[in-house]
Amino acid sequence: MGSSTEQTTLVFFIKALCGRNLRFELRNGVCVEGELESVDQNMNVTIAHALWNCGQLGSLTKDRENVASVCFELLYVASRHITFIQIPDDVNVSETMDIYVS
Repeated sequence: MGSSTEQTTLVFFIKALCGRNLRFELRNGVCVEGELESVDQNMNVTIAHALWNCGQLGSLTKDRENVASVCFELLYVASRHITFIQIPDDVNVSETMDIYVS
């Protein structure tokens, strides 16, 4: 692993998810979905093909027609704005951590 920050947090796990489509819930109630392109040691993320959903949380899967959304080719989100990262069901957390650590 890299820095001491990575050794005491789960930043390395988020880094292991690069290339995966993830959903990020932000402090202002916005949901962003897209391909995780990069993560730095402070957990600031860059998301490719990002869909910025301005509707209520969870509304993306329930009612796409009533959600105002904007597409970005590349979007940078500072870690202080992220409240939740939804990990896809098909990700084996233990296996992903083992692969990244070794």
